[in-house]
Amino acid sequence: MHISNVNNNYRVNWVTQSIELLRSKTVRANPTLFDIGAGMQPYRKIAQDAGFVYKSHDFTQYDPKNNENKSVGIHTIGWTYPKQDVVCDILEIPTDEKFDLVICTEVLEHVPDPVSSLKKLFALAAEGGHVLITVPFGSMTHQA
Repeated sequence: MHISNVNNNYRVNWVTQSIELLRSKTVRANPTLFDIGAGMQPYRKIAQDAGFVYKSHDFTQYDPKNNENKSVGIHTIGWTYPKQDVVCDILEIPTDEKFDLVICTEVLEHVPDPVSSLKKLFALAAEGGHVLITVPFGSMTHQA
């Protein structure tokens, strides 16, 4: 097995176990989870199965059939990309809503100002809430 697959599997397992653990520590009846830079929303079902109300964010709403933006990159026309609840730059996310758990996986290596982005993540967490962050040791081409 390729080392990147091992790292990916380890990360997914760790994040999954962390979501489940943090759900067990959340006393609210309908705890909320905000997935920052959610992309394909790999943690939506895991979060919902654990009992979280899931909300997603990404910097854009990718539509592979929309040729208006003429985006450059490796895209697949048949790719089903989920709708994001909040679409904006990470620093522009409104902080009026607070969340029991904020997750941000494999995103901070892409932002121009990671320190301000970290501050934003913590501003989104409710009092007593948690923030879960992962970043890669090495970043390979995404979505290839």
